Amino acid sequence: MSSFETVLLIIAIVASLLVTLQLLTRLDNNKYATGLLATFMFLQALMNTMFLLVQSGIILDYWYFYRIFSPLGFLIPSLAYLYLLALLKNQTKPRVGDLVHTIPAIGMFLNYIPYFRLSADQKQQVLEAVVNNYSVYVQGQEGFLPESWVTIIRLVMPIIYIPLYYHVLRSTRTQFDPSNPFDKKLRHWAWVFTNAVVTYFGGVMLFLAVYLVPEPIATSPQFNNVMAIIFMFTFMFSAGSFLLFSLYQILSPNVGVGYILAPNPLHQGNGHSAMASSGTSVSGGKIESAVPVSGTRPSDDNELEITKDEIEQVRYVLDTGQVWKSSDVIISDIAREANLSVRKTSFIINRYLGGNVNRVINRYRIIHAKTMITSGYLDDHSMSGLYKECGYKNKVTFFNAFKRETGMTPSEFRAQKVGSH
Repeated sequence: MSSFETVLLIIAIVASLLVTLQLLTRLDNNKYATGLLATFMFLQALMNTMFLLVQSGIILDYWYFYRIFSPLGFLIPSLAYLYLLALLKNQTKPRVGDLVHTIPAIGMFLNYIPYFRLSADQKQQVLEAVVNNYSVYVQGQEGFLPESWVTIIRLVMPIIYIPLYYHVLRSTRTQFDPSNPFDKKLRHWAWVFTNAVVTYFGGVMLFLAVYLVPEPIATSPQFNNVMAIIFMFTFMFSAGSFLLFSLYQILSPNVGVGYILAPNPLHQGNGHSAMASSGTSVSGGKIESAVPVSGTRPSDDNELEITKDEIEQVRYVLDTGQVWKSSDVIISDIAREANLSVRKTSFIINRYLGGNVNRVINRYRIIHAKTMITSGYLDDHSMSGLYKECGYKNKVTFFNAFKRETGMTPSEFRAQKVGSH
C-alpha cells in the first residue's frame, strides 16, 4: 500500500474505534441495537487493523494474532443486517432464529483448527509466506478448506445480505412519517449506513475477486498493470466508505439508535382494536409510564421528552373529541385541541398511536364505519351518508381506505356481518 492509503486506513480505524467507544458510553433505550452497532464498528476496526498489519509486515512481530480473529470477520455482514432490524423494527433482544447468522463464523473457526494446532515455528513460516506474497492469503490452504474456497464464501455472504438490507429498509418505510423531523433524520441515517456498508463490501469483494483470477492471466504484465489500478480504486472505495460512516456517526452522534420507538410503544400492527374513552387508543394498548423518546438526554431541538399526560391529551382528542370526523382535519387541528405544539403532536401520533397522522385518522374513521355498519346504519341511510359521517369527502376515497384496512368493501363487510347473525 502507498503511504496515502495507509494513512487513510489508519484514520478510518481510529474513527471506527471512537464510534465504538461513543456507542458504549451513551444511554439508549434499545441497548441491543447499540451493542450490535458497536460490535459491528469494532470488528470493522479489528479486521482492517489485521489487514494493515499483514500488508505492512508488522504482523511478523505479533505472529500469534494471525488468524485468531479471522472467524469474527464472517459476522460482519450479518451484524449490519441485525442492526437494521433492531433499529427499524425496535427489536430489543436477539431471537433464537438469529443464531443462524453465526454459522459462517463457527464454521470458519472449525476450519482453522489445523492452523491453530501448528507449532509456533510452523505458524511463523506460514505467516512469512503470506507477508511475502499476499496472494497466498487467498489462494493457499491453512485449514480444512483451501483459502480460495474461504474467499468465495466471503464473496457470497455480502451477495446474500445486501438484498436483505434493502428489504428491511423498504419493508419498514410505512413506519415513518415524512413530515416528522425525527423520522426523516433516522431514515436518512439508515440509508447512509446501508449504502456506505454496501459500498465497502463492494470494494472488498472486488479486491478479493482479483486474487482468484487464474494464474496464467494473473502473471501476465498487462494484468499486473490493470490489477494495480483496480487495487487502488477498490481500496479507496472500501476505506473511503468505512471512513464515511465512522466520521458520520462522530459528527452526528444522535443518529445511531433509539429514535424509532420507545421501550413500551403502543404500536398498532393490524388496526383491529376498539376505540373507547376509557383509555384504550387505536393502538389497542395502555401507557404504562411516561417515557422519553430516546434514552439519550435531549441535547438539541430535534429531541423531545413525552409525558403520559401529553399522550393522553392526544388520545382524548381522537377518542372522545373525534376531530377526525371533519373531512378537512389536519395535524394542526389536533395539536390545537390537545394544546400541544404541532411538532410534539406529530411525534406522539407517529410513535405511540401506530403511524403518521393520515394513517391514524383513517384508522379511526374505518373503525367508526365498521361500528356503524354493524349497528345497522345502512338499513336506514345511504352509503353517501356513511362516508360523510366518517369524515370522507367522497365515496372512492372511503372505499379505498376501507378495503385497505379490512380487505373488503363496505358492502362485503355488511354482507359478512349480516350473514353471521
